[in-house]
Amino acid sequence: MRFTTDFYIIMLKRNVIFKIKDGQNYYDFDEGLMAFMAPGQMISVDSTDVNDATGWLLVFHLDIIHNYHLGKTIKEFGFFSYAVNEALHLSDKEENRVEGVLKNIQHE
Repeated sequence: MRFTTDFYIIMLKRNVIFKIKDGQNYYDFDEGLMAFMAPGQMISVDSTDVNDATGWLLVFHLDIIHNYHLGKTIKEFGFFSYAVNEALHLSDKEENRVEGVLKNIQHE
């Protein structure tokens, strides 16, 4: 499956057994926990079997942040770039902190 989106995507994943290709390179997603993708990036997934996958997707359009400082600077963040094709490795404390933020967003 191959697609592009108009959205920014932040993924926090567990038990992902399929490969994701971001542009021309495979995302190093096996051991990492958190990954980022920008609008317009070509994303390829080599399987649709996600039965055991768990985690979060935070998906948002630039329009939601364009009037804020983040909207003006988000393109400067290197982790949304094609050049970065590794998922972030988080400590348990960092993972809990990120998951807490995502739960607060879900609650709102």
